[in-house]
Amino acid sequence: MSIGNVNNNSLKSLFFPVLMMIVSSFYMPLFLYLSNAEEAYFYDIFKFCLIFFSVTLIIFAGFFIYKRNIVKASFNASIIVFILSNFKIFEYVIKLLPIHLRYWHVLAIVLFIIVHILYIIYKFSSDSTIRSIQLVLTLVLSGLIVFNFILAVPNIIKKVNVVNTEPDNVQNINYSNEKLPNIYYFIFDEFSANDVVQKYYDYDNSAFYNKLEDLGFTVSENSENKSFETITVTANYMNYDYVVTDEDPSNKRLEVRKNNRTKNLMSELGYDINGFSVGNHLDYFGMVNDSNNGNNLSAITVEGSSINDLIIENTVLYPLLSDDKTQLATEINEVFDYFEDKNNFNQNDQTYNFIYLPTPHEPFLFNADGTMTNPKNYYNWEDKQFYLNQYIYVTNKISTMVEKIVEYDPESVIILQSDHSARYMSGIANEDKVHIFNAVYYMGQPLDEIKGKSGVNTLRTIYSKLFNLDLPDLEVVE
Repeated sequence: MSIGNVNNNSLKSLFFPVLMMIVSSFYMPLFLYLSNAEEAYFYDIFKFCLIFFSVTLIIFAGFFIYKRNIVKASFNASIIVFILSNFKIFEYVIKLLPIHLRYWHVLAIVLFIIVHILYIIYKFSSDSTIRSIQLVLTLVLSGLIVFNFILAVPNIIKKVNVVNTEPDNVQNINYSNEKLPNIYYFIFDEFSANDVVQKYYDYDNSAFYNKLEDLGFTVSENSENKSFETITVTANYMNYDYVVTDEDPSNKRLEVRKNNRTKNLMSELGYDINGFSVGNHLDYFGMVNDSNNGNNLSAITVEGSSINDLIIENTVLYPLLSDDKTQLATEINEVFDYFEDKNNFNQNDQTYNFIYLPTPHEPFLFNADGTMTNPKNYYNWEDKQFYLNQYIYVTNKISTMVEKIVEYDPESVIILQSDHSARYMSGIANEDKVHIFNAVYYMGQPLDEIKGKSGVNTLRTIYSKLFNLDLPDLEVVE
């Protein structure tokens, strides 16, 4: 349809050109939202819908100015944005060819295809033909969105029905007015127990365990949980109780972790709460510092990826995200460095320090000596060296860091835990994945009571002894 014909036709003739631009722009963000409906909210993807649609309108304007044809301009704009926003799918299909192709090769092929589609549309296709194709594609994409919405309805209902996730009131606490020790609670994601790295990586980390014991730590070498899902384990850690299982909706587990009993307990005890992590993780644990309200953060999926990242990873721009991990590496190192600096310790304060570090969990950023890994191996589980090198580097950083904490704050309590051992290397048995790293420094005193206990029961033992609470061991929930 040319511009001269617009006033002579019903507005109905514009319906499918406009609808196709909307559907092609919204399809990928909506698909990812509906696929992660338990964790995500529509506002997480709304900005991407607007960005993609704005790009579509800009491209449409360019083609319309060029040929003054609304039908072809809308079709071309829709096709270009759909392909580039779903680039990873097209890349996957092209890489099925029996030749080795890099990103730039695939990009050149995709652009070549787009140019020829545009040429065919303008050279050989009539408006009526384009309208027919437009109708079919719009109905197919709309149908897929509706189908995925129907599948997501149960998860959306679960999310709406999650109520009463606020933790129970902490029991009455009787304690003296004397200053309680500073607490340093570290969670290292996917830091394997020694028996696991020995069995699957042929690496013995006993020297590290021995050093911890020399510093006054009690190390439990046979602690395990019954889950290796991070949000389940950490939700239970933060509530020092088995409040959720893997079968609970993930949004419930996330909410219970965020609105946790630990923060209530420490607040009642008069602790100043300091949170340390990277990215947006502090908000997900409910440990955002007062100076950072944690608003406007993107939701995360069960595997810990933000919805923002998932959307970008599917577009033609994904190399900008996947290859730039320098900032993440810097932030991880900065947390370690903070606790090695004497100037950051004040024994006159009463602080509860919560530290969550998503390492040695993928991406594998560090070689054993701390240099950066090649980006192509950030997620390489098949070659054992990449997880192991990062594991060794993190071990060395923990070793140096806790030595400084013990030196600068010897009357403190230091809790070192992982949520699970290595998970994604092929061949690791589930019963080994649940083994955890579990070590406690209790003001220089032995704490043999934690040996053999799960992460939750270790925390209950510490809090019972330190705060004179009655928190008996719980049966470890499968």
